[in-house]
Amino acid sequence: MPEKPFEDYLNDYLDENIGIESYADEDKPDPRGKQLAEALIAGAKAEGYTDEDVAPWTDDLERIIADRFASNTDAEVRRLAAEDE
Repeated sequence: MPEKPFEDYLNDYLDENIGIESYADEDKPDPRGKQLAEALIAGAKAEGYTDEDVAPWTDDLERIIADRFASNTDAEVRRLAAEDE
């Protein structure tokens, strides 16, 4: 049994694996969310999380990952803009 709740595992995974990325092309599907969601689930299962641990999050993982990409990139854009001022 994992020593921390899945939500903590999820946040740690996002912190370690979602950096500053270019914005997704709005005219094309962005495969990054699906790829990272699949990798996250595989990693969680390898760490001992069960389907029941992961299931409440499954439908939202791609959105959560996309939101983290956007927020990290937005923060970097703001940081760079502040440097230029």
